[in-house]
Amino acid sequence: ASQVEVKLAVTATALALLVDDDVVGMPAVGRRSGLRNLENRARLQGGRLTVRERTPHGTRVEWTVPVQPAG
Repeated sequence: ASQVEVKLAVTATALALLVDDDVVGMPAVGRRSGLRNLENRARLQGGRLTVRERTPHGTRVEWTVPVQPAG
């Protein structure tokens, strides 16, 4: 990647991490243990992980989990 953009957003109800890059994209096959780990961690907290290709090229990874009330 020649460019990567990372954004972190926190609201009263959720935390979202967004990573965009300009790489060719995710291969259809290959090792995904790191992404699977991130997906499992999000799911355990009631959140989600999405990975998709960007146009004209690149990858977007978004990891979102709900924020637990303090106390």
